[in-house]
Amino acid sequence: MQQSINYFTQRGSTVFISALDASKAFNRICHVKLFDKLYKRNFPACLILVLCNWYSKLCSCVRWNNVLSEPFRVNQGVRQGDVLSPFLFNIYVDDLIALVESTGIGCHVASEYIGVIMYADDILLLSASVSGLQSMLDICHSYGVNNSIVFNHSKSVCMKAGPNWCKPTADMFLGNMKLEWVTSIKYLGIVFNSGFKMRIDTSYIRRKFYASCNGILAHCKSADEFVRLSLVKSFCLPLLCYCLGALELSSQQVQGLSVCWNDCFRRIFGFKRFESVKCLQFYCNELPFVYMFDLYKWKFLTHVSGVHNRFVALYNINRHVITSLNSNYGAAKSHEQTKHVVCEHFFSSVCFV
Repeated sequence: MQQSINYFTQRGSTVFISALDASKAFNRICHVKLFDKLYKRNFPACLILVLCNWYSKLCSCVRWNNVLSEPFRVNQGVRQGDVLSPFLFNIYVDDLIALVESTGIGCHVASEYIGVIMYADDILLLSASVSGLQSMLDICHSYGVNNSIVFNHSKSVCMKAGPNWCKPTADMFLGNMKLEWVTSIKYLGIVFNSGFKMRIDTSYIRRKFYASCNGILAHCKSADEFVRLSLVKSFCLPLLCYCLGALELSSQQVQGLSVCWNDCFRRIFGFKRFESVKCLQFYCNELPFVYMFDLYKWKFLTHVSGVHNRFVALYNINRHVITSLNSNYGAAKSHEQTKHVVCEHFFSSVCFV
């Protein structure tokens, strides 16, 4: 999303974004409509019959003061936690994306449509015009009414990024409810801030990392240093590396996250605030965060180039990043060799006094 929006802002366009939250979307799926969508997609009849049999026997009851009510049939919703449920939900809402795309409204990059970005029940609409965004909202509202999907108006917001991000903008409506214009949105755990370009709020990531790190280290003071480091790697480092390869971060932001990782080593091994931990990371066989960022970025862009045409367009936008990484580390012969190449570069750069 960030790369797609910045593709427009770097060319002088303002992108208008709407983040829609479908309220309890998994619980509102109509079984009859779901099976009809499966039939229209030419799913095997035997599979549809099995699903019909399963969901026709779905029932529930209410517990109150350890007393169970009479069971009642459940005629909508997919089973929570079931491995099949996300796939069924994707099929159920896929025609929403197709419906919006068929209108031609929304953002395109290299002739590829990226106007609707959807993960589970979190939907992002991207348009280069206010009128286009309103038309997309109207389509989503109409689709929701016809398919038993209710959008949470209190959690659905609009945001803009680009040269005109701070100028007053017409009100957006989802049905008869007005949506609020905000300066930041949280999507899939990442906080995005509006401005001349879409930026990541790394302060939110740093706070989560320090809180998690302090919570773990405060309860294992007597443990061995490498045990504590292993715990931090398992439970805290993923907070810094979450979606790392897909994010555009400035050098200052990468350095700020690098300080978090270095502070962890200083606290575990008793180093002072401004002491270098580069050699310590070398002996612990751990990469500095700057190298981790390059590694995640390299792996992500290399991987998406062979997935789908829309991701190939994303790869082409970031081709200069791949060129820079190849220049800094040397070309990797395969996707699996990228980590080896980055690690070798770090180990060879460590200087001993």
